Amino acid sequence: MNKRYYLLILFLGLGVLFGLEPFAFWFLGLLTPISLILLAKYHFTKPFSSIWKTYLLSSFSITIFAFNWIVISLQNLTHLSLFWALIGFVVYTILFQCKILFFLLITKYIHNRFQKESIWIYASIATLTDLFTYQVFPWFYGNLISGNGGLSQIASFTGVYGLSFVSFLLAYFVIQFISVLINKRKKNKSLLQTALDWIEIVFYDSENKSLKFGSFENYFLLGIFIFLQIMGMIRQNQTPNQKLDFVTVGLVQTNTPIALKEYTTNSDYTSQAYIQLARMGFKSIYDSGGTLDLLIFPESAAPFYGTNPNQENKMTKMYDPNFHAIIALLSKIGKTDILYNEMQSQFGKTYNSVTLFSHTGNKSDSYFKRRLVPMGEYLPEWIQNSFLKNVFTEVSAYSRGETHKMISFHYQSRTTKQDLPPLNEDTLSVLTDINKILSDWPTSSAKNQAYLAPLICYEGLFPEDVLDYFTENQKPDFLVNLVNDSWFGNYLENYQHSGAAKLRSIETGRFLIRSTLGGVSSVTDPYGQKVIPDSKIGQPEIQLISLPIFSVETFFTKWGNLTMIAICILSFLVGILNNPTKDRGNKS
Repeated sequence: MNKRYYLLILFLGLGVLFGLEPFAFWFLGLLTPISLILLAKYHFTKPFSSIWKTYLLSSFSITIFAFNWIVISLQNLTHLSLFWALIGFVVYTILFQCKILFFLLITKYIHNRFQKESIWIYASIATLTDLFTYQVFPWFYGNLISGNGGLSQIASFTGVYGLSFVSFLLAYFVIQFISVLINKRKKNKSLLQTALDWIEIVFYDSENKSLKFGSFENYFLLGIFIFLQIMGMIRQNQTPNQKLDFVTVGLVQTNTPIALKEYTTNSDYTSQAYIQLARMGFKSIYDSGGTLDLLIFPESAAPFYGTNPNQENKMTKMYDPNFHAIIALLSKIGKTDILYNEMQSQFGKTYNSVTLFSHTGNKSDSYFKRRLVPMGEYLPEWIQNSFLKNVFTEVSAYSRGETHKMISFHYQSRTTKQDLPPLNEDTLSVLTDINKILSDWPTSSAKNQAYLAPLICYEGLFPEDVLDYFTENQKPDFLVNLVNDSWFGNYLENYQHSGAAKLRSIETGRFLIRSTLGGVSSVTDPYGQKVIPDSKIGQPEIQLISLPIFSVETFFTKWGNLTMIAICILSFLVGILNNPTKDRGNKS
């Protein structure tokens, strides 16, 4: 093996690291598709068996550089030593980067069948393996270039997978440019002459016939890049031309300590969590002058318990009247709807849910999380039936919700500060009596209604989960993502999760509101741009913002992944069109 081979393995992992948040250097993110294409070329003259070594080295390069927080999460979920957490890290690395393996195997097979290379085949294979390969913590090639604001607008048409496709087109183009540059420099030509020669090659293909990349194809490819960049920049700078209603939202980042199971019966832990919840909730209301329409708490701000007083929740001790009283009093004093995370029990099953407590004095609706984190919120059946069940001591036993559910809330668009009662002992004394809080509830004057699509933590990473909310006649006005990333350390994963979820705003043309337990809380507009600065990691923080009820209809919400699948199939056919097959005797 030569040095170039190992450098490509190294660049593959570094491309993932620097392409994702917190760096989002899209030009460095191209290192990953560039390295994959060159590694695929390397294997054209090697046996199929050699691909396995490249796959393992590539997988370790990616996980060591970009996803080393897997080790932290395994330690938190199992309480095992670093050694055993590293063993789990190795297993994860081998099993869950399979799209790299599939890409190398399929490109090798196609090379053995056909005489010419084609960028359209590379891009199609990479995108389809991105789309259909299972990943526990998904990252897509498209995420690696989403730092380019103009190109990222492609997601409104094709989703993140369209960005994956374009990343490989760009990568192949860069490979050609570098190849030509190196060849010309070897002939001691000036940089200017080299650039002119390269332009000649791009448009006329006069000297670079070894690349087998025709002049029309180059021209077409350049045209695509320029068109996408210009159209993306135009889309980013669009402004609504109609009068809009505004909703005042409060994001509360409580920074509650990680909820270990041993704290379930720890009254001090629960009390501190409730005190922090109440303190920051009241501060949000009073800092806003009572103008809040929606107050949002993150996932696990008050872990273990819920506010549903039905018989089953009382029997399982999941209902806590103290939690219920805090939420109700906040809503009553602030005359605001409150969105929060809670645990609920129904028909013998436990659910991780998002609930809206209405300013009218009752719980409006709840959504049960559908996509659970494996080894975090549930154990797969094969682990439950093995000795490993006793290893994952911190894993919850949640059940999956059956369907998506939109949640409506009311707003008043209040612009003047309201009269609020003094926050003193008399006001807070009712916290010991939920029934007293719920009695004598003030009359509501809010008549305007808006809709939100709730996403709990992990669900914000999957475009398909978000698309479900756009299958009904009533579409959501906002995407709201309640997040707890405390199990995965407090830095890299927080930013990676935030950056990946932000693409949902471009795909759907909706504001994405992320309320996180310990960072990164944020608001992203329908064009993927930050509305407010991201919150700091590991600190309690309150963010107040007035958001327009404004959305942009996108092609992606109407057709979903069908568009990208059709593009891949068409591109694949173009790649093999007039591409003669090899004789069996010439196969490598």
